[in-house]
Amino acid sequence: MKVLVLAAIPENLRENLKKMTESMDLEAEFEIDSSQLEGVEAIISSVNKLKNIEKYTERMPNLKMIQTLSAGVDLVDFSRVPSDLIFCSNAGAYALPVAEHAVAMATSLSKNLLLNHEKMRRGIFDQSSENSLMRGKMCGILGYGGIGREIGRICLGMGMKLQVIFRHRVNEKFHFSGTLDSLDMVLETSDLIFVSLPLNKFTQNLITGEKLNMMKKDAIFVNVARAGIVNEYDLFEHLRTNPGFRAGIDVWWQEPISTGKFEMKYPFLDLPNVLGSPHNSGIVPEIGIDSFRYAMENVDRFAKGETPKNIVKWEDYTN
Repeated sequence: MKVLVLAAIPENLRENLKKMTESMDLEAEFEIDSSQLEGVEAIISSVNKLKNIEKYTERMPNLKMIQTLSAGVDLVDFSRVPSDLIFCSNAGAYALPVAEHAVAMATSLSKNLLLNHEKMRRGIFDQSSENSLMRGKMCGILGYGGIGREIGRICLGMGMKLQVIFRHRVNEKFHFSGTLDSLDMVLETSDLIFVSLPLNKFTQNLITGEKLNMMKKDAIFVNVARAGIVNEYDLFEHLRTNPGFRAGIDVWWQEPISTGKFEMKYPFLDLPNVLGSPHNSGIVPEIGIDSFRYAMENVDRFAKGETPKNIVKWEDYTN
């Protein structure tokens, strides 16, 4: 199967990636002229390249599958993608580093590391400053895919209890598992909330002021999924008016990939109960090769006649 890679792959990685694909009996092309497009049966692409996907698909009569390199597909305009194609995300490829980052944010907030660092930088040695024990706390995970499972594994290892929200009930021995119908109960009873849901028409603006007010006043809220799941103004106001509530934010409402630049409508980072990072939770040295391998292995499943992972449900993203 010929696979066209639509992504900025550094020259020094291309040879290794070609060998990887050859070991799977796949033929990867990183640059191709228009006369060769007819033979392409699968595309592996970054989300940015999919913004103009029709310029490729219109000249690929044998195209059967599109596989993204990104885990999220919320930036894809599915009205521009032929509906007869198998379309797969790369969900799970970044799960471990993102989960570690999420739990690190929660731990830092629980232990007041940033606040005490800033005090000491100003010469204040406040040894009486308390922090929170995480063992025994109730951890609520919204979205139990690859990232959510890794977060759960780490939290269970730290002695926390676990309850999860997923599209379908999870048949594992947790304190609780349920669908979005049980969201309110999970928000009300969790000490820590991790958001690892996909952003789609069902989760857009899911967490509003009403939902935030259901949470414990000293809850820790960490979002490593997509900013649009949370109402930006409502979260800022909740943090501003509830200093005991803490948030770790890795994903933002205005980012370069979506709006062309990073900006904040509200000064989140001026709040002492916020810890921010620049949507880099999945960026570790190994991730370039690992995410490509994960995507290519999924294409290989499809080429062998097996059902690939992470098939996107079009109805989740179209009206």
